[in-house]
Amino acid sequence: MRTIKIKLEYGCFPLWLYDEEGLFVDNRLPHKSIQNRNAVKVAFVKVQEIYEKLFVNSDTEFSYIGFDSEEQKAEFTDAFNNAVNLLNRTVGDKYNIVNTVDFEKL
Repeated sequence: MRTIKIKLEYGCFPLWLYDEEGLFVDNRLPHKSIQNRNAVKVAFVKVQEIYEKLFVNSDTEFSYIGFDSEEQKAEFTDAFNNAVNLLNRTVGDKYNIVNTVDFEKL
């Protein structure tokens, strides 16, 4: 079965596609024919936008700064859980979904 890994990397879409043999295919949403594809994309774009605000990225510095507040962390957690639940409802029977995000490290 094909796999979708949910991984957060600065500058990358959070869904990582792997084929049946476990080889990386692409960093994008699965096939265009998947129902609710746009809703899943929007949900994960929001997650990525919040995640990237956790970093300073300038000409002279790239560093992790973390959440400004517990409210910001709660917003991220809600957005992330919403996106994952939508993904599971949308493609859960077609892909093995692996969540690699460790909230303790954020």
